[in-house]
Amino acid sequence: MPWPSRLAPAFLTLLAGCAADPTTAGPLLTGSAERSCGPTDGPAVAMDLLTGTGESLKLYLYHGRDALAGRRVFVTPGWTEGGATLCPAAGRGPCQPATGGVIRVDRAGAVITGALSLGFPGTAIEGPFRATWREVAILCG
Repeated sequence: MPWPSRLAPAFLTLLAGCAADPTTAGPLLTGSAERSCGPTDGPAVAMDLLTGTGESLKLYLYHGRDALAGRRVFVTPGWTEGGATLCPAAGRGPCQPATGGVIRVDRAGAVITGALSLGFPGTAIEGPFRATWREVAILCG
């Protein structure tokens, strides 16, 4: 059955939106980053960022810090490359996992910087982030 021509523009728009880089416009999200373990016990980075409304945005990137610079991590419900959760200010409800989005890492060293665009049930967060590296001892695997 041939592809319905009236659906092609909508499909292409959807694909373009999925591949778009996150914007650096919006409020700067700040916090900390540290070494963590991925789901297969490989290296990972965990970040805890604060939003302007007091919510905590937790990012999990399944790559070591040295492999993050210049990388885009796609967040999907299966958390293949990484994931994110949005936690309300203290005691205001449970954390919600991201439904999708992308995290772009520009620099990864003593400070990790980049931008993100993430969807959550009922809301979205988009903008730049800056996380200060905290050295912690952790053993994976």
